[in-house]
Amino acid sequence: MYCVKNVKYFNGGPENTGFNLDLYRDEVKLAESDVGWGGSLRITWCCSLKEQLNFSSYCVSLPNVEFCGMSLPMDEDMFIGELLDKANAARQSEPIAVNP
Repeated sequence: MYCVKNVKYFNGGPENTGFNLDLYRDEVKLAESDVGWGGSLRITWCCSLKEQLNFSSYCVSLPNVEFCGMSLPMDEDMFIGELLDKANAARQSEPIAVNP
C-alpha cells in the first residue's frame, strides 16, 4: 500500500503555497516530492528503477478521475495528490489531546 509521510507545508514560491512529502510503499521510502514552484510535482526517487516503474504502472492502472465533466487518466501527480488528501483527512479526524 502506498502512503505519504512527513508532509510539510510552506509559503512562498510562484504558487504561494507548497508542500514537501515522502512517498512510501509498505513502510519503505520510495521518493521525496514537492510542489509549489510551478508545474507538476517534482519527484526525487530514492529507490530502484523497478520500484519507480511499479509505481508508475500502478498509477496508470487506476480508474480515470472525473473532474469538471472530464474523464482524466490517473497519473503519478494525481495519485500522490489523492494520497495527500487522504493523509490530511486522517489528520483532521484525529482527536486533539488536551492536558487535564
